[in-house]
Amino acid sequence: MNKYGWYIFALTVVIAFAAMYRLYIAAYDRILEPIDVVMFKVKEVPGAHPTQLKISGGVSSSAESVYKVTTKTKWATIVVLVHAGIAKKGTTGDVKYELSVPDSVSEVRFGHSSTLIWKRGASTAQL
Repeated sequence: MNKYGWYIFALTVVIAFAAMYRLYIAAYDRILEPIDVVMFKVKEVPGAHPTQLKISGGVSSSAESVYKVTTKTKWATIVVLVHAGIAKKGTTGDVKYELSVPDSVSEVRFGHSSTLIWKRGASTAQL
């Protein structure tokens, strides 16, 4: 193989690894949206101060497990991000998360879509 052939081969290998890495990330770190969670519930713990929310449900795909829940706060909003990936032994597809909501926060949203799941002063029936 000549010099240019090796360059083309090396470039092909790099592109293949980059594509495999993107597939790996897509399979192992997917942010769930409300439509991805069955029996999705948000309950406010009565009498708790600061406000406590219990977020629960289950991943709609039996091939996935929840492995991490993160939050992002921006101004008066908290966004809850549930990370799911390929199911492994000893993991579960249950979403169980307790969130402490400071008095400065007026709403909680879910997923990259930022779907409103709780608003201070609103009943859950209104959402």
